[in-house]
Amino acid sequence: MITYKCAHCGVELETEDSLSGKHEACPECKKVNSVPLSKFDLAKQKHAEKAKQLAEQAKQKDLAATARLAEERLRAHEEMLANENAAKAAASRAEKAQRDAAGMSNTEDGLGIIGTLCLGVGMLAAIILVVVGVRQESGYYVLGAVIVAANSVLAATLLFALKWILHYLRRITNAIEEGKKQL
Repeated sequence: MITYKCAHCGVELETEDSLSGKHEACPECKKVNSVPLSKFDLAKQKHAEKAKQLAEQAKQKDLAATARLAEERLRAHEEMLANENAAKAAASRAEKAQRDAAGMSNTEDGLGIIGTLCLGVGMLAAIILVVVGVRQESGYYVLGAVIVAANSVLAATLLFALKWILHYLRRITNAIEEGKKQL
């Protein structure tokens, strides 16, 4: 049983536990009152609030742990990237030192690559022209193939010659600089 006073007339009222938290009319003044919670319902409500509070605390702890884990993973990833960049820089420096020791430069390598591509593309074009000329029984295509092949060989030869001229100029320049250092 729940015992409480009427909020309007002050008469002491007594009601069943089943009306806990509901509304009931006062038998004296006939005005409606809110029935207070029973001790059991109060305990149940406090327990639910405490459980909700504990769940929220656990959620906050879980979020904090997840945030720490994400920060650790981010730091590890950044460290890995820094190590990778340092390794790439070291490899690039080692490659440059090796090229300098061999006397080659990027320009010289580029000329060699362009010369090779020029020769390859020219020869491919010449082969295509020969095949087309044979199929169409035309000597003009074959003549065109010979001209394209000759031009590609000439261009490639000039590029390779330029490559080696640059190579030997670099070697001569390096020798002169080393000679100045020794003086």
